[in-house]
Amino acid sequence: EFLTKWLPPVLGSPARYWGEALIRLVFLHLLLRNWHAGLLWRRTPLDGPILLILVAAGASTLVNRAPLLVGLLGIKNLIRYFFLFYAVVNLELPLRFPRRLLAATAVAAVIVCAIGLAQSAAGENFSKVLKPRDVYFKGKLIRESTRQDLGGTTKIFSTLGRYNHLGNFLFFILCLTLGIYLASPRTDSLRLGYFAFTLPCLAALGLSYSRMSWIGLVLGVFFIFSLLKQYQAWIYWSVFALVLGLSLLLAREVSWKAGEEKRASLSDRYLSTFSPGKFRQSFKSDRLYALLTVAPRVIRRYPIFGVGPGTLASEVTGAGRGTPGMFPEHSHRRWLDIDTYRLTYISDSGWTSLLSQLGLLGLFAVAWLLSRFFGICVAVRDSSPSPLSRGIALGLLGVWAGLIF
Repeated sequence: EFLTKWLPPVLGSPARYWGEALIRLVFLHLLLRNWHAGLLWRRTPLDGPILLILVAAGASTLVNRAPLLVGLLGIKNLIRYFFLFYAVVNLELPLRFPRRLLAATAVAAVIVCAIGLAQSAAGENFSKVLKPRDVYFKGKLIRESTRQDLGGTTKIFSTLGRYNHLGNFLFFILCLTLGIYLASPRTDSLRLGYFAFTLPCLAALGLSYSRMSWIGLVLGVFFIFSLLKQYQAWIYWSVFALVLGLSLLLAREVSWKAGEEKRASLSDRYLSTFSPGKFRQSFKSDRLYALLTVAPRVIRRYPIFGVGPGTLASEVTGAGRGTPGMFPEHSHRRWLDIDTYRLTYISDSGWTSLLSQLGLLGLFAVAWLLSRFFGICVAVRDSSPSPLSRGIALGLLGVWAGLIF
């Protein structure tokens, strides 16, 4: 999105979808190539869960009488990864490709972190250069670009548009590289390279102020170490419990609003997450409200299929971020008696969002997919002769733990 903002307005919005269009074209080409070669479909262990997700989305769209376009847009962000997955499977990439991809990703991460650290040092003027365009649809504001404070060290986002996007990217990279490092033969050059890479990534992750990414990384790292030495797992999780207990204790004296201030310190940002006020606010209208109030309401009223993909807590029909969505007339928030401003936190609570839009059937399908993915990673970690493959699998298990959170 940083690159597309420099294009003329007439090209800027379509350019946001060029990447997705390219993935679909590659997938279609491979499908036709396989068909011409007499191979209808290359089967994978994820076929069943992916098919069930699509069935749940289609059934939910029909049962809830949502327009087909709304339903398709509602699951677009999931479907693009299905296309990408099957494109990779059918490309039959050479064994050297993962190493090249990892090297390119590491270079990209270093560049992103360098720009983010420069943003922290340069302040508001540089942040305005990085800020992406607002997204409009037929003259209506669909997604406002980052509204975060742009001065000082507050919530850097580099070229990724939002601070939490930067945080999620670095959480993924740090878990992945930790797994590879732990599975590789240890040399002085590897140690030096790893720490030289990790330090700027950690610095940028901290300055992103993305609390979900911080906690996700901690969970992922503890999970990786507990898997690496399973007989010592209780030690790692005891340390994690101790850290959590200390955080809750220290947070008793911190106001939850301290973490939202423009000049909040890193400690205020972190500890305010565990403050009593934050929990009260979360129960009232935030993520715990989504999990403990909205989710049971969905299960009571629309258990199997939910209220329809794209019809709730979605940019398609309005996600409560002060924007109406593309088709606000098809929002089903009233079906669950939810105030508009609370929709934001339903979309931020991934499990509740899936349950609300796809019902228990869709939620089960996603859980099935994640459990299959977990099993594949464990099998590769335990049986692959390649240290790189074992390392990737170990790192992705850490990503899996953070993603579940």
